[in-house]
Amino acid sequence: RIGRTLVANGDITVTLPDRSQKTFPSQTSIKEVADAIGPGLSCAALAGKVEGMPVDLSVSLESDALVEILTFAAPEGKEVYWHSTAHILAQAVQDLFPDVKVTIGPPIENGFYYDFDREQPFIPDELEKIEDRMHEIISEDQRFERQEVSREEALKIFEDLGEAYKLEILAKIEPDQTI
Repeated sequence: RIGRTLVANGDITVTLPDRSQKTFPSQTSIKEVADAIGPGLSCAALAGKVEGMPVDLSVSLESDALVEILTFAAPEGKEVYWHSTAHILAQAVQDLFPDVKVTIGPPIENGFYYDFDREQPFIPDELEKIEDRMHEIISEDQRFERQEVSREEALKIFEDLGEAYKLEILAKIEPDQTI
């Protein structure tokens, strides 16, 4: 049975997609679940799903749950990977060209893209520098973590960054939607 309650001894039961179950201490992270399943999965893990909801690898489990580890082999895993790669691209561009404004950079069916507001298009030499900076960012092994904030916090963040396009996008999001 997949429950949402803690077991008396502080252990939780994780049910995997194949319906097999493993017992872990409460507060075990999705990454630790992937590690316990096997090194191949642990290395390939990009995110997880808990009770069908996507979560970061750092999320800790507090109760029994159905858990799926997302890898690049799964469509949702590809989406996580490409979404993260879009963020790396945006960071690289903003590091190298601080005056460039970011707009949107979603994952798409076979990759991702990012739109930037800049007077001149990027030239091949600049694209090489951007790619080099992306490799540097990746080698820094920066942590990717989903952060949910209130509308007010999001407004302040984007106002402080001077990100007018992000503020436009935020204005179109339903007031009760998670940001």
